[in-house]
Amino acid sequence: MLSDKLQKELSSQLSENDLLLKTGTLHSIEAEAIGNANDDGTIKAVEIIDSFPLRVYGTDESSGGMPELGRSVWLSDRDVALVTTVPDRGTPNPLHIRNVTLRDHQFDEFIPLAFKLTQCHVGYRGSRIRSPIPCHASSKALTIFVQLGIDTLDFRRPWFI
Repeated sequence: MLSDKLQKELSSQLSENDLLLKTGTLHSIEAEAIGNANDDGTIKAVEIIDSFPLRVYGTDESSGGMPELGRSVWLSDRDVALVTTVPDRGTPNPLHIRNVTLRDHQFDEFIPLAFKLTQCHVGYRGSRIRSPIPCHASSKALTIFVQLGIDTLDFRRPWFI
């Protein structure tokens, strides 16, 4: 029932230029609804998974082992580790981005866009955030909703268009 409702909403509300960013991984009911609603290939969805269990290092000696910001490591045709922040010490824990429905060339174009959406100024000049700004803002909003005790809606895994 929920899958049918979500499928109808996705089919009727999205234009071909909209992109769904999912914080975390898809629930099975969400994957089913997207699969059913995406018969014509117009729904574009990407999972923004918080962290990746591997580390990325710089390749030249002048980098001191640190990769440059925006370095991406393709682990498969649908999984990318993207360096969005570099810590003062240690190695960066890259952001894990998973392609759900994008075509190969669309996913290739999305990775630089995802990086650009992390290079915003939140709070002070030169600051960077780990996740793209819609996902970052949603996490902040989710924390506030939880603190307010709003439990009638499921805010655990928000979607952004």
